[in-house]
Amino acid sequence: MPVYKKVRLIGSGSFGRAYLVRDKDDAQKLYVMKLIDISQMDGKTREDTFNEAKVLSTLKPHPFIVRYHQSYIYEDHLCIIMDFAAGGDIAARIKEQKKTGQRFDENLIKRWIAQASLGLNYLHSMHILHRDLKPQNLFLTANDDLQIGDFGIAKMLGSPAACAQTTIGTPYYLSPEICKGQSYSLPSDIWSLGCILYELASLTVPFHANDLKGLVDAISKLPVPAMPSVYSDDLRQLCNDMLNRDPSKRPTAAQIIRIPPIKEEIDKIKAKRRNSASVGVLPFSAVRSSSAVEA
Repeated sequence: MPVYKKVRLIGSGSFGRAYLVRDKDDAQKLYVMKLIDISQMDGKTREDTFNEAKVLSTLKPHPFIVRYHQSYIYEDHLCIIMDFAAGGDIAARIKEQKKTGQRFDENLIKRWIAQASLGLNYLHSMHILHRDLKPQNLFLTANDDLQIGDFGIAKMLGSPAACAQTTIGTPYYLSPEICKGQSYSLPSDIWSLGCILYELASLTVPFHANDLKGLVDAISKLPVPAMPSVYSDDLRQLCNDMLNRDPSKRPTAAQIIRIPPIKEEIDKIKAKRRNSASVGVLPFSAVRSSSAVEA
């Protein structure tokens, strides 16, 4: 008997399809199942596809990373089971703000950047380079807490100093070193997070162009735009530092979480976790080992 029952399709793309699924033994438990057809893949593509499950399986439960439960092969598909983020994603929230014409409150921006930095600090401590940080991959829980997800092109590095060389990621959030075809490492994720910080404040990406070549040139050469002056000098300076074209001069995730405006938010997060069992590292939900899904 299948363990999961499909509820609805919630996304599709080059990776395959993502479904909201329900635990058949506990109707209150909802998960996301990424269903990836591997039947026609060559060896290299299949290996790359299994990479996400490999990366996720190395991670311990973390409050600001989408929780992985299991993966398995079922009818020529790789199935990856993860927690369901009931609050949607940051991209949808940015779209909503654009419609209303209202900016995000600074405290909310700092809270989300603090949570993203805590999640990123954990990933980087595990020598994992995400490589595709963007608003669509930053999910929100029912409590509006941010969680990093979608590790489809993440890379496990041999050491913090190790570098990757494949040009991959979402164009608007690519770092200058990737645009120039240079090797890159953990600071590339910091650049992407800086782009997201800028977008949260400005409701637009920092660099625009009509085509990919123009965008690459803009990211590599044009002056980095300043965040709107309605935000604090500390937050604007943090954005500038994260968008430094010299990767060695960008702050690390470990440094970002110690910067006063971000540390203040982290202190609030810690206090909230102490006072509420609904936030933080909760007991890891047991998922049956049976590998099946019902349509």
